[in-house]
Amino acid sequence: MRYRAVSKVIGFILVVFAAAMILPAVTGVYFGESEGLIGSSYGIPALISTLIGILLMYIGKGEEDLRDRDALITVALTWLIISLLGAMPFMLSGAIPDPAGAFFESTSGFTTTGASVIPDLENQDVVPRSILMWRATTHLIGGMGIIVLSMVVLSRLVGGSTQLFKAEASVHTSIRMKPTLRQIAGTLWSLYLGFTGLEIVLLMGAGMGPFDAVCHSFATLATGGFSTKNASIAYYNAIPAIGAITAFFMILGGMSFVVHYEWLTGKFNRLRQNPEVKLYLGLIIGASVLIWFSLSTVSGWNPTEFSGERFAHSMFQVVAVMTTTGFATADFVYWPSEAQMVLFFLMLIGACSGSTAGGLKVVRFVVLAKMVRREIRKAIHPRAVMPITLGDRPIPEDVQRNVVSFFFVYLTIFCIVALGLAMVGMTTEEALSASASSLGNVGPALGRYGPMSNYGALNDAGQVLMAIAMWIGRLEIYPALLLLSPSAYKR
Repeated sequence: MRYRAVSKVIGFILVVFAAAMILPAVTGVYFGESEGLIGSSYGIPALISTLIGILLMYIGKGEEDLRDRDALITVALTWLIISLLGAMPFMLSGAIPDPAGAFFESTSGFTTTGASVIPDLENQDVVPRSILMWRATTHLIGGMGIIVLSMVVLSRLVGGSTQLFKAEASVHTSIRMKPTLRQIAGTLWSLYLGFTGLEIVLLMGAGMGPFDAVCHSFATLATGGFSTKNASIAYYNAIPAIGAITAFFMILGGMSFVVHYEWLTGKFNRLRQNPEVKLYLGLIIGASVLIWFSLSTVSGWNPTEFSGERFAHSMFQVVAVMTTTGFATADFVYWPSEAQMVLFFLMLIGACSGSTAGGLKVVRFVVLAKMVRREIRKAIHPRAVMPITLGDRPIPEDVQRNVVSFFFVYLTIFCIVALGLAMVGMTTEEALSASASSLGNVGPALGRYGPMSNYGALNDAGQVLMAIAMWIGRLEIYPALLLLSPSAYKR
C-alpha cells in the first residue's frame, strides 16, 4: 500500500471536512445559543480535523497517485475517521454525552442511516437547534459522499481522484457524462443540491417552517431520515402535501443520479429502457398495494371502498423503507405481520445503484433473476449460448460472479450482525430487522426500535455493533473487508 498517498488524500478530505462545522455553528449563533458552547462543540472538532489533515498532507507530500487498492482503503478509513470526529459535537454539546451513543449517531448520519439514540428531539434545552442542524449536515455530506464532494477539487490538487470515484460505493455506476472526472463530480453535486434546494422551497410553501424544511430536505435526498420531530413526518400528517413532497424526493433520491442527468437532458428513452428503474418503481407500486390491502382487511375492508389515507400511509412507508430513508407517517410496528414482512424484504432490497440509498440494490436482483432464468433455459437447451444483458448491454462474466459473491457476503454479514444483536438482548424479530436496517442504512427496525422509537435503550455493545454494520453497509462491504485484510498493507 502507498501509505503516503493515502495519508495525503485523507488529510485533504479532513481539511475540507472541518468546514462542515460552520453551518451548525452559524445556526447556533442565529438562534441565540451560548457562544462558549458553540465554540467548544464545533470549534474544537474543526481545529482537530484541520490539524490532523494538515499533518497527514505534509506526511504525504510529493507522493504519487493512488492505486485501486489504496483508494478502497482510503474510502474505508475516511468514512470511519469522519464518523469518529463527527461524534465530538454531540459529546461536547452534552446532547449525547455517552461516547458509544455519539459514535452511533454520527455514523448513522454520515452513512445516511437515520437511526438515532436521542429520546427527545424537541427538547431544545438538551438538543439545541445547532445539533439538529449538525445531524442534517452529516446527511448532506454523506448523501453523495465526502469523497465525491472533495473530488471537485481533488483532481487538481492531490491526484488519485479516478480511483476514489470508482471506490466510492454510492456512485459506482460512473457513466461518463462529462469529459473529466472533476466535471462529473460537479454535475452530480449540482443535481443533488438543486433537488435539495427545490424541496426546501416546496416544503416551505406547503407550510413547514424554514429551519425544519432545510433539515428535512438535507435528509430526504440523502435518503437519511433524521428529523427534527419525535414523530418524524407524522408530525405533519395534518398537511398531506408535506408527506407527498417528501415521498416524491425520496423516490428521486433512490434513483441513480446518472439517470436524473439523462432525463434532465432529454434522454427519456434511456429512462424507459432502464430495467432497474422499471423494477424499482414496480416494486414501490406493488408493495404499496399489498400493504394497503393488508391494512384494509384488518380494518374490515370493503371491496367497493378505497381509503386514500391508508394507501397514502402504505406508499409513504414503502418508499421510505425501500429508499432506506426511514421517515415515517405511521408506526408500522402495529401493522399486520404480513405488512411488516413486506417492509422487511424491502429493507434488504434497497433502491437503485448510483443513488444515495443503501441495501443490496435493485440492479443486483435484476442480474440474479436473469442468471436464474438462464440456468433454467440451459437445462432445457444445454448447448445454447445465452448471454445476459442489462439495457441491451452484455454483462461480463466477472460482473456476474461479483453479484453472486456480493449476495453471499452481504447475507453472511447480515446473519452475523443479527446474531450479535440477539446476544446483547434483542428479540429475534428485533435482531433480524435491526441487522437489515443497519447494514442497509435504513434506520428504523421492528419491535422496540420502530419508526416512532429510537435506539437509546440499546446497550453500548449493541450500538457500536450497529454503527460498524452501518459503516460496512455504506461502503458496500468490500472496502471495509479490505481494510481488515493484512495482505492489503503489503507493497
